[in-house]
Amino acid sequence: MSKAENENVSSQPAKDCPEFLTDGPNSLAHRAWEPFFKKLPYKDYNENRINSAKTVTKESKIVPGNGNFAAVDLKKGECFEWGIASVVKGYDINKTTHLFTWSSFDKKLAAALSGCALYYNTLGDKSNCRCVPYHKENRYEMYALEDIKAGTELTIRYDSMDWRDSMKPL
Repeated sequence: MSKAENENVSSQPAKDCPEFLTDGPNSLAHRAWEPFFKKLPYKDYNENRINSAKTVTKESKIVPGNGNFAAVDLKKGECFEWGIASVVKGYDINKTTHLFTWSSFDKKLAAALSGCALYYNTLGDKSNCRCVPYHKENRYEMYALEDIKAGTELTIRYDSMDWRDSMKPL
């Protein structure tokens, strides 16, 4: 790992890195993964690369604008949504809240995510879902951090909210 990469690595305690995490140890995907997550089989992803059938997007109860809600009951550890990332080259992620950070080590690389990913609001560390990014494969998976009842607003903690200027108001 280069000195620049090492400086951007989280100080969170190390945990085992599952083999399927293509970004490897110390990546955002590695830090996002929880042992209770039920891995989405590649066959399911490959048959339908964008799937948000278990969510609905409507007026948020948390912030003005839209939010994502569970359309059905979700179980803790369930992968309930997945999709594709399109990297936006030459755009500084620090300028907007409407794109996702798309590198574990480059704090400027941005990507737009498919499906309803744009409408996940945040409750910081109290969020009920987690996005696992697969940067090298340009895809993502959303997992439930707890059992979630249908009709509950789904929230994620954005990895960049600690350092991204555009996220400071959140």
